Amino acid sequence: MGIPAMNLDWRLLSPELILTLFAVVCLLVSVGARPHLTRAPEAATVAIVGSALALAAVLWIAFGEPLPDRPVGYALAVDGLALFFKALCILATLVVVAMSCGYDQPIANRGELYALLLFAEVAMCLLCSANDAITLYLSLEFLSLVSYALAGLTKQEPRSNEAAVKYFLFGAVSAGVMLYGLSLLYGLTGTTDLAGIASGLRATASAVALPALVMVLAGLLFKVSGVPFHMWTPDVYQGAPLPVAAFLSVASKAAGFAVLCRVVMVAVPSTVHRWPELLAFVAAATMVVGNLSALKQTDIVRMLAFSTVAQAGYVLMGVAALTAGEPPALAACMMYLLAYLVMNLGAFAAVIAAARVVGTTEIADYRGLAYRAPWLAWTMVFFLLSLTGLPPTAGFIGKYFLFQAAIRADLVWLAVVAFLNSVVAAYYYFNVMRMMVFLQTEKTGSVPQSGMLRLAIFASLAGTLVMGVAPSLLIDPAERSSRNVLHQRRAGLQVSRPDTSAPRR
Repeated sequence: MGIPAMNLDWRLLSPELILTLFAVVCLLVSVGARPHLTRAPEAATVAIVGSALALAAVLWIAFGEPLPDRPVGYALAVDGLALFFKALCILATLVVVAMSCGYDQPIANRGELYALLLFAEVAMCLLCSANDAITLYLSLEFLSLVSYALAGLTKQEPRSNEAAVKYFLFGAVSAGVMLYGLSLLYGLTGTTDLAGIASGLRATASAVALPALVMVLAGLLFKVSGVPFHMWTPDVYQGAPLPVAAFLSVASKAAGFAVLCRVVMVAVPSTVHRWPELLAFVAAATMVVGNLSALKQTDIVRMLAFSTVAQAGYVLMGVAALTAGEPPALAACMMYLLAYLVMNLGAFAAVIAAARVVGTTEIADYRGLAYRAPWLAWTMVFFLLSLTGLPPTAGFIGKYFLFQAAIRADLVWLAVVAFLNSVVAAYYYFNVMRMMVFLQTEKTGSVPQSGMLRLAIFASLAGTLVMGVAPSLLIDPAERSSRNVLHQRRAGLQVSRPDTSAPRR
């Protein structure tokens, strides 16, 4: 018996194909522009055009013909969840490319930066669609390898080299643990299909199931900076170029949460006991460790790094509510990650612009920034208010839906922990605001900013404000995007793979 042919709908893979093509073109452009490697505006243009076309392809798929009811090639799901997070990751990378044009610290080859960002987009798009354990692992490793290279891109800086090595070592260990867990699940169920794994685990009562799932969870928690796998975050963010730190804090994390949501919804059956409680405990620990560690930081990049750990804890609260049987929690996670995209990218873009004014990233040097660059200081204030979760900002709307999902899932204690952590977070966010607005400095003068950097800041500012005052514009798309995968989970959809085994005699 031969292997049946797979009829692939290449339209559904158009975002990945576009990004791969433009990534190769970006590499060729950067090689041909060697006299201008430190800027490489041509490579930046290629990256922006490629990302914009890929985003258009995602929207074309989402609003075009009805989505298929089975994965593409038995391994990639093209549903509302995948398309939403693909758009999120591509949009985040577009903003990162824009802010990198205004980043004046030396990078040996800017063309490599833009090409690596495009390859990272390919990996993230594949990861968001991963419906098979093998595809999931390969996509995650693809994204990790590109991230290691991005973190060590400023080769002349010892701190950047140290960040890349630490990132690689932690990543290698977590990937090994995750692969071992996936191999155990394959041994228990005889399949690598996520829905097939759930069916197999329902049919067996093996005591190995929970440890195997915990190992898989460990690998995914590393990607989203969840406790206790968050140790790499502050050192990598501080050592990497600031645009790369922004990318890792938003785009890479969004892809990690996309696959985490799919795994807990599709591959983890309801028969696995204590799973919601385990995720709720991890969410609470992530919030507490992130916020308490951020309190004592004197460098704003390290403060934002620990802040991203705490923000991951809030999203994990939504994931815990989802596993506890609260389907609207998926839309709540989507909404918060969209809010997190605009406010955190805006904060990092403002930090890049402020570094051009004050010369460092030390919080003490932000003293009197409102008198030297008023527009920059007040936009940063707005982003910090949104990260705190105060109205009328995107952060408030995102936290509102997450708290609502946790309470409906009978995780009231977790909602209380999240609220107390928001109060703690307000302290270190307001400390930066106090430095900028209420304290004066003898230093005078400002520095002109790049037009692309200004565009990134004001686009993030507009997104943060629009989500805060008109959330209904984005709530409905998030809810519609979550329905398809929820319907598949309720129906217990499992795609039958073609029989490739040799015929028995």
